[in-house]
Amino acid sequence: MQMHYSTNTVRLNRDKLHMRQQGVSIITCTNRPECRDNILANFFRQDFSPKELLIILNSNSMNLREWRMWTAGFPAVRVFQVDESQSQGACLNYALNYINMGYAAKFDDDDYYAPGYLQEQMEVFPVSGAHVVGKSSWFIYFENSQILAIFNPNHENSHEEYLTGASLVIKREVFQEVKFRDFSVGEDLWFLKDCMEKGIVIYSSSRFNFVGIRRPNPESHTWQESEEQIMPRCEFAAHTADYRPLIIR
Repeated sequence: MQMHYSTNTVRLNRDKLHMRQQGVSIITCTNRPECRDNILANFFRQDFSPKELLIILNSNSMNLREWRMWTAGFPAVRVFQVDESQSQGACLNYALNYINMGYAAKFDDDDYYAPGYLQEQMEVFPVSGAHVVGKSSWFIYFENSQILAIFNPNHENSHEEYLTGASLVIKREVFQEVKFRDFSVGEDLWFLKDCMEKGIVIYSSSRFNFVGIRRPNPESHTWQESEEQIMPRCEFAAHTADYRPLIIR
């Protein structure tokens, strides 16, 4: 049987494909049920479109059925589960099998992504020629002291070797050459190192629109240094109970 397609249908399909190629798949791996609301808030706060969210549960005690019921009203959100024996790198690689968009963004479950975060990152790609965009200088907020600081200052809007893992936005084509290594600590740094060895261009955007949140107990983080250990690498920005107005550009 010969199939006939209208010009409008072909154009619509082509437009949808183009939108997906310019869209972002956000990947958040988590083993902390208490971060559930923050994960969704970061996603829905983004002004950028089109986007989708893939949540990867990395704890066997987290109930996949409950999470899927909780997100059932959001078609752009999908939840998967990977055995807790698997590393952070393995979880990220697993998620890559299910992304629909032309770019992948790594969002941490406990940090803050301002409304213009994704839009800023995506605007950097065409002007920088980069394949991977992130933040080498970034805001960090210490909840205990209520200090907002800039980690690794003066590394903005430039080609860099270091980007914080929570800020990575990556062209999908990169994953044909480089995947995340099977680590739970430092998988992002090794990913960047492997990218550089392949000649993949890495670029740091501004320090704005993202905040790494440090809770009082450093052992609750993967990066387990204390405030006293981190502050020497920072530039003081403000003492504040509300950092959000200060980090938006």
